[in-house]
Amino acid sequence: MKHPQDHDLSVAAPAESPALLNELTALVWDLHNRTVLARVGNWVIATYGVLMALAFFFGFGTGAWYTGMSGQDPVARLQFYLLGVAPAVLVGARAASVLLDWRELFRRPVHTLVKPGYMLHGGIFGGAAAFIGYALVTGTPALGLLDAACFGLPLGEAIARVGCYVYGCCWGKPTGNSYGVRYTSRSSKVVRCAPELCGVRIHPTQLYGTIAYFSLFALLYVMLPYKPFDGAIAATYLVLHPITRVILERFREDDRGRVIGPITHTHLYSLAMVVSGLAVAATQWRGGANTTLDISYRLVHVALDPQLLAWLVPISALGFFAFGVHYKKVGSWLGNHDKAASSESPTTAPAE
Repeated sequence: MKHPQDHDLSVAAPAESPALLNELTALVWDLHNRTVLARVGNWVIATYGVLMALAFFFGFGTGAWYTGMSGQDPVARLQFYLLGVAPAVLVGARAASVLLDWRELFRRPVHTLVKPGYMLHGGIFGGAAAFIGYALVTGTPALGLLDAACFGLPLGEAIARVGCYVYGCCWGKPTGNSYGVRYTSRSSKVVRCAPELCGVRIHPTQLYGTIAYFSLFALLYVMLPYKPFDGAIAATYLVLHPITRVILERFREDDRGRVIGPITHTHLYSLAMVVSGLAVAATQWRGGANTTLDISYRLVHVALDPQLLAWLVPISALGFFAFGVHYKKVGSWLGNHDKAASSESPTTAPAE
């Protein structure tokens, strides 16, 4: 059986363009098939890891930015992010992914536990638990903590969705639109888990998410000088983010874990987030504290501060290793876990 090519370069740059521009154009058009960045012996470095490192850097860095604007110590906050929040996010995201596969967990527990996978909403709830625990232990106002986190989340998510686009997860439904994308890399998750979609034009739902989350971040940024109370940033995020997710789910075809009929786990998590956001707004709308922000403190101040970088870099490294390091083949920590596993030998997989 002839395997599909790892790269589909059917869209070429104009012949008259310079060679470098040709290469860059081809890279952009074929980015979704660049799942593998490098191979080092049996270790596979997924491009996803680099983008998740950037997502962690800017997501947590933006949270530290908000902390600095509110007059608190961003160094102490980043220490908490590294030692408390980032692990809680990864554990929550991993646990939610495993629970989504609860039937397989009972049938093949070891297989399910070692199969790579993370779920965004689990990470959000894991991080929220860490923030609430920190607030209770230290006496730090919880709403300020959540505002900082929810200010950074959309920017981190926007970058992370580009990672999903390259990895081939969270894929879309087939479409006849010209902006649909064709996955042909055997390492991409969509081809591994749904081989019938190889070469089929599908919605680039991950990029839809990137646009939506960048827009949400822009809205929160515009809100900064006008926020009416502490918790307003968090409330806005908690209401608008799930609405965006439910809309985007209409274009997705990957398994979202159906509960009853068309209701998925995403719908339940989204409902919980909306209720939480409305509860924050209702309790704080009148009479809630409102910390004045120093808008002159910028993200660039965070990115150029060696003290902050000393904590941001390890946070980014955590994101890189969690999402970017695989063994023998993409989608494997210890063994083969996908439908297409039998069609590709880990020792003969082509480089990308």
